[in-house]
Amino acid sequence: KIHQIYFVAIIISIFLPALRIYHYPVFNIDGLLYLKAANVFWTQGIKASIAVYGLPLYPIVLSFTSKLLSLSLLHTGYLLNYIFSALTVLIFIRLVKELGASTKLLWLAALVILAYIEFNHFRADILRDNGYWFFYLFSIFCFLRFMETQKWFFAISWGCVILIAALFRIEGALFFFFIPLIVFLFKSRSLYERFCAFLKLNIVLLVSLFVTLMIFILHQGVLDHANRFFDLINEFSKGLALFVGISSMNMGIKLHVINSIA
Repeated sequence: KIHQIYFVAIIISIFLPALRIYHYPVFNIDGLLYLKAANVFWTQGIKASIAVYGLPLYPIVLSFTSKLLSLSLLHTGYLLNYIFSALTVLIFIRLVKELGASTKLLWLAALVILAYIEFNHFRADILRDNGYWFFYLFSIFCFLRFMETQKWFFAISWGCVILIAALFRIEGALFFFFIPLIVFLFKSRSLYERFCAFLKLNIVLLVSLFVTLMIFILHQGVLDHANRFFDLINEFSKGLALFVGISSMNMGIKLHVINSIA
């Protein structure tokens, strides 16, 4: 029966944005920005694309999917809407199932997400939000599975998926940082177990920060400043050594004079 729910939900979730696009074919203003960034990415590279729009993931996905399927960027945006819309509905139902819902409640969950006004209002728009909603809900599913099994697979999956969500919308970074803190609310587990779970959930964050730091350090402009900083430290250490040497010499001379007088 669960597969019947998924099937019906997918059909309706594809039909709703198609219906809205048919009746309201003019897409949103933000969509123009994403399409422009996607076009600039393919012709001028990622730096130029970031200059158009700061978060490049959605324009990159648009650009690569457009070239892969030989579709216009506009039709690629609509296609991604269908895909992310269907996936968001499916993962929402799966989340409710993960919480132990019965079949009747799953049908109700499908009805709720399909009829949700705020979600339906943007189904026809070319927005990064569609990808963000899916990956955010998917990350919650991975988090719940990790809390149940404590397996590394779900911990790493959670980190990777919420990272992708944050690349769609920066708000995802808040969940990246704060959701792992929930493990400390599980008083049924020892503090050591909760701390280990917290570290597992943050492994992708720690690796991401390390890689970002290395890229930052190895960047030519930053490297030049770093070299100047290290040169300054080196000169300071030489000056300090010279000062200590001179001070020691003066102290030795003074002791020699005192001994001679004595």
